[in-house]
Amino acid sequence: MEEPVWINVFTTTRDPGKSTTGINVPPLRAPAIDILPNARWQHNGTTVGGGNSQGTGPNQLFDPSGIYVDDDQTIYVADRANNRIVKWKLDAKSGQVVAGGNGRGNETSQLWYPSDVIVDKERDSLIICDHANERVVRWPLRNGTSGETIISKIPCWVPPLRAPAIDILPNARWQHTGTTVAGGNSQGTGPNQLFDPSGIYVDDDQTIYVADRANNRIVKWKLDAKSGQVVAGGNGRGNETSQLWYPSDVIVDKERDSLIICDHANERVVRWPLRNGTSGETIISKIPCWGLTMDENGSLYVTDRNTHAVKRYRRGESKGTVIAGGNGRGNHFNQLNDPRYVFIDQDHSVYVSDFLNHRVMKWDEGAKQGIVVAGGKGTGNSLTQLFFPEGLVVDRLGTVYVVDQSNNRIMRWMKGASQGNVIVGENGPGKQLDQLRWPVGLSFDRYGNLYVVDWKNHRIQKFKIEVPPLRAPAIDIHSNARWQHNGITVAGGNSQGNERNQLFYPSGIYVDDDQTIYVADRANNRIVKWKLDAKSGQVVAGGNGRGNETS
Repeated sequence: MEEPVWINVFTTTRDPGKSTTGINVPPLRAPAIDILPNARWQHNGTTVGGGNSQGTGPNQLFDPSGIYVDDDQTIYVADRANNRIVKWKLDAKSGQVVAGGNGRGNETSQLWYPSDVIVDKERDSLIICDHANERVVRWPLRNGTSGETIISKIPCWVPPLRAPAIDILPNARWQHTGTTVAGGNSQGTGPNQLFDPSGIYVDDDQTIYVADRANNRIVKWKLDAKSGQVVAGGNGRGNETSQLWYPSDVIVDKERDSLIICDHANERVVRWPLRNGTSGETIISKIPCWGLTMDENGSLYVTDRNTHAVKRYRRGESKGTVIAGGNGRGNHFNQLNDPRYVFIDQDHSVYVSDFLNHRVMKWDEGAKQGIVVAGGKGTGNSLTQLFFPEGLVVDRLGTVYVVDQSNNRIMRWMKGASQGNVIVGENGPGKQLDQLRWPVGLSFDRYGNLYVVDWKNHRIQKFKIEVPPLRAPAIDIHSNARWQHNGITVAGGNSQGNERNQLFYPSGIYVDDDQTIYVADRANNRIVKWKLDAKSGQVVAGGNGRGNETS
């Protein structure tokens, strides 16, 4: 009699409290890749990698993503925020770095936010999605110290969000004068014109896709292009498969190489092939959507202006589930009034611009009612108010960026704040480069530059980010973080002096991504660079005695 076969299902999670589960299934005649319809999983998981809070230690992971499980149940994890691939053997208490781990960067020995990994057994190597470096890397599995780029210029594994999942620093600022990156040549139907644009999507290469509403088309504008390319619609308004009617929003589904469009006046959501598509396919019917987005699982979130709700459609579903609102028009916490745009964060919380209630609402996953995170104080132009909010984006810190349409400005609301601040549009309505006129859509590129759909100026404005110098790299520190009470000397400590292993009244410090430190060695009149674990430093500025010469 054959012995039962165990199939273990492994998942990565950013929650240290979640882990993996096993499944006991009847014997299989085929290799363990077919899962029987009556298969069941144990409800309690076992942690097989990480689970010791986020960190850089060999027993820790930090925002892991992709995973590969070998025949001997060795797992390979894309330890994304640690910029490394870690190998965990069965029952091991800690992992082994097998690729990267040399700080983030684009050198052959480095990775930057790797998102996935597989093992090529034939060539005894790893193949890695090196996401932020926009490359696929082959890395020798045994004693490999560097990788080889085998595919370039491909940002593999990109979450299909309204904006890239970037961290924007709380003290970030944007230039007050924008640059027109699409349209701006008065309203019209020409390739260099837009007519009442609304939604926008910005790709990793700063290509933008615009819902050119009154032209009934979606237009693609490459970086620095003088005119756009029609990629959907543009055949007059109507309900044929080759037509759109007042499209209000658009996103890119990279996995399926297609556009997903809110075809507003046709009350449908359309999937349109991104390359040489001449017609679209209706994937959701009878919904007067205005805004939409997608989570990392491919579920669509769509605003429904008729039922005053946000609905979620999992892959393959034609009937959505109400996850926000849906209790009639109103201003109670379980209601919405003309929801416009929607954003989903990494925790699957829903943010929605509640247009006629002049507020932004947040609904946690599974919640029966929402909370106000911006506005909600009636109409007006004070810093506590919004006046017809439209497009919105939420960064990793929970900061809300929202279009305050009738105030012709873009507002930023920190998490938990009772009021916001204006980041763009402080000069009243107008057509100058430092003005907006009834803005609608909003997005960021991967660098934090802000894109605004300037509706009544029939243009897209880009406002470059200005990030003040930082004392330390832009990291998130958890509220429950703790530090060891005993410190380690990483520079100096050999009494005062001017030798390479000494400092003399040091003051300022800067720490690089690879833990190299730069020290203002004040009384020695020099700047000293100390690499990780170095016994002495390197003078990189000054060191020629005090004085006012350029050296």
